[in-house]
Amino acid sequence: MVKHFNTAVLESGLPIREIIQISMDGPNVNWKFYNLVKEKLSEEFDDTKLINIGSCGLHIIHNSFKSGATASGWDVSSLLSSLYYLFKDAPARREDYRRITENSFLPLKFCGHRWLESECPCL
Repeated sequence: MVKHFNTAVLESGLPIREIIQISMDGPNVNWKFYNLVKEKLSEEFDDTKLINIGSCGLHIIHNSFKSGATASGWDVSSLLSSLYYLFKDAPARREDYRRITENSFLPLKFCGHRWLESECPCL
């Protein structure tokens, strides 16, 4: 698997030296793969280290983001929820927003247990 990973990364033109983290499928599924990639990187590049954020990186990052938003004291969850409902049943507002911002992306419905998504429509 490491051989295929290296081939895919090298053929894509991505600099393997700049990998910082490998996401995993779940508990103990990819630890062997992680350790082999880590060893290969340390053999080829002395100054390259992988960040180990556990067996489920999405949960770790999700909880970190949620904790940071809570610590800010800004009540971000209410803001995100309110933004969705501001445009939900208001076609005139949506039209004005799109015309003024020249952007077609509208806020998605906020879900408190899902702070992060695999894609960001605002980018």
